[in-house]
Amino acid sequence: MCLFSVPYGMLVKYSQPIYGALDHIPSLNFRDWAWVKFDEHGSVTNPYQMLPDVALGLSTEQLNYAEETNGRLANGAAAMMAYAQLQFMHVSDEDRRELESALLRYCELDTMAMVLIWEHWMNLLGKNG
Repeated sequence: MCLFSVPYGMLVKYSQPIYGALDHIPSLNFRDWAWVKFDEHGSVTNPYQMLPDVALGLSTEQLNYAEETNGRLANGAAAMMAYAQLQFMHVSDEDRRELESALLRYCELDTMAMVLIWEHWMNLLGKNG
């Protein structure tokens, strides 16, 4: 459910690979990334579904949950589970690096979502310069 429609200018701006580009929006976790991508029906793809798959050393219950979320850190509950796994379970160094990278990307996307909301509010107020 979308609470507001995204202005066309923002769709165009963020459909370009400007995120993580040297001369545009800096990022520690993405390079030349476009957050707005369209599916075969012309609908905007949920950016959380573009995050990397994560299903490392998970229990059967956790794997079932991961399958429900397409095996991605696509919501706060999945991120909390991954963080807890890093804190309280033995995780191989390779799995730890992959989970840490996935968590950093998830947190960065959450922050980007807040920036998009702020940018939208500034556009509504006519303060888009």
